[in-house]
Amino acid sequence: MNVIPDTPCATRRGMSRRSMLASLAALPLTAALPGCGGGRVQPADFTLIATDFVNGVQFIDGNVRIAINASGQVAFVATELPPPASGFSQAVFVSQPGGSLAKLPTESLMHIDIKALQLAPSGEVAFVATNNTNPATPLRGVYRGNAVADTITALLEASPSWSFGDPGGPPPQPRLAMSANGTLAFSTLVSASGGLYRSSLAGPPELLRAGSGTYFNNQAIAINDSGAMAVQMEYGDPNAGLSRGVLIFDTPGDTLATIESAGERASVGWQPQIAMNNLGQVVLSINSSVTIQYFTPPLPGGGAPSTTQTISAGVHRATPTAFGLPFTFTTIATPADGYSSFGDVTINDSGTVAFSAGLPDGNSGVFFGSDPEDDVVAVTGADIVIGGVNQFFSIVRLGGLNNAGQLAIQTSDFRTTDQKIWRVQLP
Repeated sequence: MNVIPDTPCATRRGMSRRSMLASLAALPLTAALPGCGGGRVQPADFTLIATDFVNGVQFIDGNVRIAINASGQVAFVATELPPPASGFSQAVFVSQPGGSLAKLPTESLMHIDIKALQLAPSGEVAFVATNNTNPATPLRGVYRGNAVADTITALLEASPSWSFGDPGGPPPQPRLAMSANGTLAFSTLVSASGGLYRSSLAGPPELLRAGSGTYFNNQAIAINDSGAMAVQMEYGDPNAGLSRGVLIFDTPGDTLATIESAGERASVGWQPQIAMNNLGQVVLSINSSVTIQYFTPPLPGGGAPSTTQTISAGVHRATPTAFGLPFTFTTIATPADGYSSFGDVTINDSGTVAFSAGLPDGNSGVFFGSDPEDDVVAVTGADIVIGGVNQFFSIVRLGGLNNAGQLAIQTSDFRTTDQKIWRVQLP
């Protein structure tokens, strides 16, 4: 790896991002970002997985988050090249050992409109799609797919369309999640109907929490290997009425009296993106500060106001506690660090957090710490050389993160418009 010569800290931090990254010429498949003092570098090793118009890929679908599994396989949605004679060209691609891509021709198999994608340790995938085998009575469901065997199996379907909440939307975090060991979670819960489900990839799904007069709409979910499911959702709070929180369900029939939380009694406008690891830590990515009022006792209602807790805008790694009690958290990044907004987020079992964020200059990227100069994976509006090729990204999108510190990202190059899928080894 090439090491950037040491320069005084003030000078280095005074460099523009474009100047800093442009100085990283000719690093073989490695982008190195300078630290402060002693020749320290923050390396990020890039492996190219796929490019538009190469290896059977036509256009990568940027609306479906890229998935990665424990062994570093990467899955994404794209149209096929050449298009099949049927004209149905959407497919799921899964990287294979040695660098090839296996293709599951979902649209040719009459499963269309994929809105979510997860990748199991086995290399199999789970996704939300519409089964259009019979166009007169389409089915919407959660499916298991094998890109090597070209098979699709339904885990749960509804006819003629999803009865309640479509677990495929909205992006960037569809209501479909998978843990490192392949435990699957999805939500159809909307306006007190539907439910929260968990499942093995083989099925059948288990109803973890049915909708009711207490549990309502949700926007983001996460699950870990033990089957604990974190849900960013609206709920009826006995002391505050309609509220939003991040509630943790792990046993069928859980109630507020038996769950933990990483945020509660917030306004419904508080809408963090979330992720969860096997330590039970929940990472929150939020764009507005919230102050939580606690009550004694918290249940069954009518409690006296007690302490408050404020969580600022930013990215925070939280340890949930019993519902009604303040939780602890560690702040990863805030606007004071040089970010202007925060988006999608992911976490692994080492507590490493990667997140999307905007910058005050209007650019955006993927980061893994408080310093947007040092803790950057990739950013728009800056030249960077990867494998001897100059890149100038106009889009950078976050994918999944595994326990080996491998992160999947999608980029689009400003000069060529080519979209690319990368696996990046974090430092």
